[in-house]
Amino acid sequence: IHIDIYEKLPFPYGLVRYGVAPDHPEVKSVTNTFEEIFQSPKNQSRLRYFGNIEIGQDQTKQLSLSSLLSHYSAVILAYGAHSDHDLGLPNEHDISGVLSSREFVNWYNGHPDYQHLHRSKHLVDEEGKLRKIKNIVIIGNGNVAIDCARICMKDLTDLAKTDITKESLEWIEAIQTDLESVSIIGRRGHVQSSFTIKELRELSRLTNEQQPIPTVFHPDELQLGLTEASKKELDNNRPKKRIMELIDNIAKQSPPSESRKKIEMRFLLSPTQLIADPTDQHIQSIRLQRNELTGPPHEQKAKAIADEVQLPFLDDDVALADL
Repeated sequence: IHIDIYEKLPFPYGLVRYGVAPDHPEVKSVTNTFEEIFQSPKNQSRLRYFGNIEIGQDQTKQLSLSSLLSHYSAVILAYGAHSDHDLGLPNEHDISGVLSSREFVNWYNGHPDYQHLHRSKHLVDEEGKLRKIKNIVIIGNGNVAIDCARICMKDLTDLAKTDITKESLEWIEAIQTDLESVSIIGRRGHVQSSFTIKELRELSRLTNEQQPIPTVFHPDELQLGLTEASKKELDNNRPKKRIMELIDNIAKQSPPSESRKKIEMRFLLSPTQLIADPTDQHIQSIRLQRNELTGPPHEQKAKAIADEVQLPFLDDDVALADL
């Protein structure tokens, strides 16, 4: 068998290179296995890589899919996600400071298509100066959400030891002067959250300038999410039970009085409105709908109820990552 790999970017490894957080080198080490396959003497004549090649059906692409099909016995398409999941809110794409997690993660990982962000209206003001940001809201509560929160809050000395881009490190250094909170929002309860225990434990142990950064849970939201169906979802699910135990332990801890920064884990909330500063259309606050869980175990849905929540920073810039 002979295999040719075509890649749009000059470099291989795709999501491993541009999607994995820069402070998780142990995950990126899977590239060592890939390199062994490429460098194996028996593969030298039957495995080839072609970078900087774009494939598609229109005339702007270098190769068409039909031409590949005519020259190969089989064609495997493994290009990942090339679009974002919109929140579906009014003016979502017109307000600056609203970024998808894919854009943000690709930016701090050095993806060549996203290096314009540190000069864009999302991160700089009309005078070209980096915006002062006090609060960041992240919609979604999987591992990518925690990655984004951790990278923004992580101690700069530790972050500088990673392979994060120079521009991203400079931006994070600039915003950390004013940054006070990162809120991670989930539409369902903590039992349905998709982050792993490793990611949550790492987040709960963050420090900045030798000061611990507390991870805060709201007891009322934990109680609302612990429905009878949620309790049944935990039956015979040891990994999920261990996450619940960690959440309970974190929630019982009192935030250190000297800490100026915090990370909030919020649940049973869905965004309903993005509010922009009328002077420059930069995100200023976010309105959210309180939810409750309905349905049988493993099929619970978030149903909106009457209460509405507005995160309390109307006077501050908010960078919103949409997951």
